[in-house]
Amino acid sequence: MKTSITIALGIAMLFLGSCTNSIQRTKTDVAQTGKGTDTVSYYTLDELFLHAEELSGTTVHVKGIIDHVCKHSGKRFKIIEENETLELKIELGENFPTCDPSIVGKTAKITGKFVPENLSADDVKKWEENIHENHKGEEDTDHFKEEIVQVQKILIQIESGEIPYYVQYHVEAEKYIIE
Repeated sequence: MKTSITIALGIAMLFLGSCTNSIQRTKTDVAQTGKGTDTVSYYTLDELFLHAEELSGTTVHVKGIIDHVCKHSGKRFKIIEENETLELKIELGENFPTCDPSIVGKTAKITGKFVPENLSADDVKKWEENIHENHKGEEDTDHFKEEIVQVQKILIQIESGEIPYYVQYHVEAEKYIIE
């Protein structure tokens, strides 16, 4: 009788051990794949820019309203907040399909590297030239006019010595979700 109880306990322990290993492996897989129920906290643009220096070069989670999709490449879009005072360019790599302009007005949640770029006066002048090149035939659009005014204001700030350079941030997307 002791032998049969010992055998029964041994089988039970083996069964429980295999179940525990299976549960542990499942938890590890969930953690590795990111498909668990972990919640991600997304920065607003106000919060992101408030902590821009300390977050530079790190992976961030940010959300905003899609305000513009690049018509030429479909590999960039711009997000804004509801108050439209801040904007952030999202760069999509080659691993992403092009974006359809129909996503304008929708909310995007993006995870990616927050990258600063220090622009000198010469860089800002080249930026303006690129706007003119990339938007030929669109000179009468509000988007074009707003972008040119913004770049010219930045150039005046640098040339007047108000700022030594302009820091432009963007996110190199690793993944994003459109809601």
